[in-house]
Amino acid sequence: MSTGQRLEVWYDGNCNLCRQSRSWCEQRAGRSRLGFIDFRAVPDDRLPVPRHKLETSMWVQTLDGQLLSGFDGWRRILSTVPRWRWLAQLSGVPPFRWLGPPLYRLVAHRRNHLPT
Repeated sequence: MSTGQRLEVWYDGNCNLCRQSRSWCEQRAGRSRLGFIDFRAVPDDRLPVPRHKLETSMWVQTLDGQLLSGFDGWRRILSTVPRWRWLAQLSGVPPFRWLGPPLYRLVAHRRNHLPT
């Protein structure tokens, strides 16, 4: 990870829901913990995963270089947000752990059609 200080969050800058989620996170966690990168503004050779994967899911790169996508990425983001860490922990236990990934995929697939 290039920053060495924070999570890198690769998101779709053309998506209203994605931009609002970024704003929500930055207001609560600050930019020192989360670095948001619009994958559409980055050349292919600088992306952590192929562009087609970024078009279907948000990706998080941890301090140790691990890549997490979708629901797992959101859980990792929430674990850095003060007062919301409890939700990251709760979402890791059944039945939330089972329901989270398909729900994330459903929202991600329809993100451009959801009211924001």
